[in-house]
Amino acid sequence: MAVFWLSATMLAGVRALAGRNTRMVDLGGRLALPGLTDAHFHYHDWALGRRRLSLADTASLSDLRVRVAHRASEIPAGCWILGQGWNETRWPEPRIPTRADLDDIPMIEKQVVYERGG
Repeated sequence: MAVFWLSATMLAGVRALAGRNTRMVDLGGRLALPGLTDAHFHYHDWALGRRRLSLADTASLSDLRVRVAHRASEIPAGCWILGQGWNETRWPEPRIPTRADLDDIPMIEKQVVYERGG
């Protein structure tokens, strides 16, 4: 662990926190700024995603259709189904679903599904 001093007035307080393995560096009055790490977390999208139908582990288009139909049976008529996260490249028939693939699902009035990057 390295501790960098920015002012002499902070020295006593910081020394009290230093352990025996703490490495102290005298910068001779120069400025040191910490590197910043951007976790790049899209909290709003994550929170909305918690309410969407997760399709991340679908094994096929047929599996996706079953999940959408099941969700349709759980919600009031007229509500939207928002789903996301599938990866069609892992399916036996690796193609992106079309409207025609979903339109004939019973009880479906409105649905939107997004692929893994959508």
